[in-house]
Amino acid sequence: MTVWRCIVAMMVAVLATANASAVSVEECQRNCSVARGTCDFDPSDSSRASNCRQQADACKYECQLKGGTSSNRPARFGAIAYSPAKRAHGITYDYGNRASAESEALKFCRRLGASDCRVVIWFSNNCGALATASNGTYGGGYSGNKIGAETRALYYCRNAGGSDCAVQRSFCTGN
Repeated sequence: MTVWRCIVAMMVAVLATANASAVSVEECQRNCSVARGTCDFDPSDSSRASNCRQQADACKYECQLKGGTSSNRPARFGAIAYSPAKRAHGITYDYGNRASAESEALKFCRRLGASDCRVVIWFSNNCGALATASNGTYGGGYSGNKIGAETRALYYCRNAGGSDCAVQRSFCTGN
């Protein structure tokens, strides 16, 4: 019964934000976290705790995918591809779907002579950023604003071992 209570709490969070008229991705995700806090589970029961975390993660992913819950704003996707070997990157924004945004970002990166391009991050109706270090380490981040995306990109770059990480690009989609 406890697992169902957790699932219901997550659904209530998503539905509650769906009725709002212009809920940002960050607000939608905050509501997922609040709903997760209402999950009743015994901390000693790791399977129930894990299920609750999975439901919260799924809720947050749904917020990211839909770009919040504003019904009057179509999802616009962006992506950043990066080549650690060539230090090249490709960006896309305002594409109609994730696959197109990722494919084109890879194409732009490869046009710069890089063969090891990989998608670092994708996002929808958000801002994205790429941070890199001189040793090829990189990090990508997304947020509802450029500063948040840049902060996350720097965090992930440093966490991956970059000592001199710097933001290379940041931009927003769906504005």
